Amino acid sequence: MTSPAAAPTRRPPLAPPDDLTVPSPGSATLRDVYGRYLSTVLRDLLALPRARVSRAVTLELDRALRVLLDVSRREPAVAPLLIRSPDVSVLVRWASTAAMARTPPDGLEAVLQRVALATLLELARLRVLPAEGVELARPIGELGSLPLGHVLRFDPMPRAVRFLPGALDLDYATHRTTIDLSTLAPQSDAGVTITQPFARIREGLALALVDANPLAMFEAHPDKSGNAIDLGGREVPEWVDALGAAYDVVDQYLPEIAAEMRLMLRQVVPVGYYAEKHLSASYAEAVGTVYLSLHDNLMTMTEALVHEFQHNKLNALLFLDPLLVNADTPLFTSPVRPDPRPLRGVLLAVHAFQPVACLYERMIEAGDARTASPDARRRFLQVVGINRRGCEVLLPNAEPTVIGRGLFDEIARWDAHFDRYTHEDAARAVGADEA
Repeated sequence: MTSPAAAPTRRPPLAPPDDLTVPSPGSATLRDVYGRYLSTVLRDLLALPRARVSRAVTLELDRALRVLLDVSRREPAVAPLLIRSPDVSVLVRWASTAAMARTPPDGLEAVLQRVALATLLELARLRVLPAEGVELARPIGELGSLPLGHVLRFDPMPRAVRFLPGALDLDYATHRTTIDLSTLAPQSDAGVTITQPFARIREGLALALVDANPLAMFEAHPDKSGNAIDLGGREVPEWVDALGAAYDVVDQYLPEIAAEMRLMLRQVVPVGYYAEKHLSASYAEAVGTVYLSLHDNLMTMTEALVHEFQHNKLNALLFLDPLLVNADTPLFTSPVRPDPRPLRGVLLAVHAFQPVACLYERMIEAGDARTASPDARRRFLQVVGINRRGCEVLLPNAEPTVIGRGLFDEIARWDAHFDRYTHEDAARAVGADEA
């Protein structure tokens, strides 16, 4: 299934990025990387393998993608909008990998069905479907998405659903019901329950109480056990206020990274509240999503937001290029993890912590009261020390690809920048953190 009209725009070769860690003012580096990332995920969507998938699911997915291609000929911006939603792209990334496995995992067919439904729902939301719509003649229990901002649950399930421009037509044995997608409101009426599980943090960024990620409970960190949605006994407004305040600190002191967040970060998934620790995560397949716990300390929340967003940025680039020839072996001591890590893991750590060091440095230089305490100064030096230890492992051992060379040169520049802070001070701060 191919179409010149729907093919990703041909671009010049990717240039080695020289400011993907801390962008220069007005930088377009992440915009270029992210655009290429979306194009590649779109290519994977159109080429999702179906060899070991049932005929019914294959036909449904083919029909949805055929409609997407037809619409894309008239509206070229529609397909990138679809892929830009992390609750769609994560399904495509997972399904593309899972379908190639020797034994496809359980759930592959369900995920491909979700991809088909998400595609048709987004085309309906954008009002770009043909006037007659597209009907799926099977029971459907749930529809929803981050761009729609709502989840619709059907009980009893309609025997068919027709996706129309801006609406859904539900076919029951005894009647039909039409739902206008532009006027949705939380309600329960005639078997249709509509909820709004997304709370606005800032324009384009939501706290998400649903998660499409099939990998959310897979955990690589030895001190964590997955990322189930959990408000930790706190109310949604408290989460929104804390995350909004953290976002504002980034906007004030790292405005170039805040601009990148507006481009790429779409949702924060809550994973509990802990008074004495903070947990966070991100997934290579879930670009646009971060998983954070709630903490009472504003700077802890701000650090975590920057840290996990940096992982999103690097994960988008890693999807395009491995960056390291020796990414996976051998293993090295990590500056932030108790378990030995491949160099890719050390790279992720340094790339995430260098902007955090920049954040503290700028706040201290500006005389911000939130960094006036000895504890804040000590934390700044801890982060400097973490970065130094990471660079001592990373820079001499890395074998970068051509694309990776630009990134490693930038990391080396920031390492030299922070060398002004004495090694002794940073080492003492790191030691105090470990104690």
